[in-house]
Amino acid sequence: MKKVLYITSANPFGVYGGAIGTRKFILPLCDLMKRGEIDFYIIYMKNHNEVEDERLKESFRSVQIFEIVKRKSDKIISRIFLYPDPLNIYNRKIVKLVNKIQPDIIIIQSSRLGKIALSIKKKYNKNSRLIVNFDNFELEFVEVFFKYKGLLSLLKPVELLSVYLSERSSIKFGDFFVFLHREEADKILSFYKSSKQWEIIPFLYQKCEFPNRKTIQNLFNKTVNLIFTGRLDFSPNIDAAIFLFDSIEDITELLGENYRIIIAGANPNRYLIKRYFRLDPYQRKFIEIVPNPSPEEMKKLLISSHIYVSPVFSGPGMKTKVIEALWHGLPIIASHLSLRGYERLSKYYGKLIFPFSSKQEFIDNLKSVIKLLNNKQANFETLAQNAYLEFFSYSEFLDKVRKILSR
Repeated sequence: MKKVLYITSANPFGVYGGAIGTRKFILPLCDLMKRGEIDFYIIYMKNHNEVEDERLKESFRSVQIFEIVKRKSDKIISRIFLYPDPLNIYNRKIVKLVNKIQPDIIIIQSSRLGKIALSIKKKYNKNSRLIVNFDNFELEFVEVFFKYKGLLSLLKPVELLSVYLSERSSIKFGDFFVFLHREEADKILSFYKSSKQWEIIPFLYQKCEFPNRKTIQNLFNKTVNLIFTGRLDFSPNIDAAIFLFDSIEDITELLGENYRIIIAGANPNRYLIKRYFRLDPYQRKFIEIVPNPSPEEMKKLLISSHIYVSPVFSGPGMKTKVIEALWHGLPIIASHLSLRGYERLSKYYGKLIFPFSSKQEFIDNLKSVIKLLNNKQANFETLAQNAYLEFFSYSEFLDKVRKILSR
């Protein structure tokens, strides 16, 4: 029986984008273990006192899990050693665990873990196969990360160098690659001049246990709730929130005072908060910023909302926002960039998903969705669940992961 080890610096039992990104591997691998096809192990990093989804973690009780708790000093130490991810600091500890586990297949969650990839290949003698997952073209991620970071932006050249070295190492020592979508795969492989084998596996949000929206929505039927989620210290998400601030006058003209915009996510940036308080008190009453919601709080916010909005116009990768909204049965008004990697969903454009590229298109789409909601012309919940099952079928993910392991 093959032993499979998954190494990640994102807490797989957390609630934000990084956690969601791990599920396409950890959920199928856990099921393959329960079916007796593999032995499964996880090494992951967590913040001290980090809130976890205990229900999800409980479902992994039969998996051997090794936790590494991040210290406050890890971020500084990692920058000194030109490591773009603090988990690289623990590469010796990880290699010891690898030698103890003796895995046949090792999957690393991010190309930022290049030092770990190098150490495993050089210090672990067993002829194991190393699979590297790419959630972003990390050099592009750095380009947008330092906006709104103040003096911290002086570190951008150092970060670009450390990310380049790490991605290059991951490409060199990885035996097989996994990407979110074709455009990103072509870009990364071309930049690093690699011809190694690869596969596309998009995000997996949950299996199929859709939430019951109707029970909760009855409590919120007097107000239209628009929701946007994401890390609020990341510049594309900050810009998206500001887009919503700047749209309040137009939305009010369309909906009157019968709406609110919920902006929920981790670590709201100071610039975002300043922009919020620049709004006059009348405008602020339509905005609710929810900082650092727990998994349960986030779930309640999404279930109690009516429309998901994603005015994201920059940033690499594939946005977890879209699949999160689908799973919760919401119609989606999203920028074209937000929909990158979700091209298969184009059959739902104008029915469930409403793309836009300008503020006027955003307002026009909002008007269309509100009309459909008011006239009960569309069952968005059923449409969203059908789209999820059609394009993000759990059995498809299971088959893809099984296929990768058997190569």
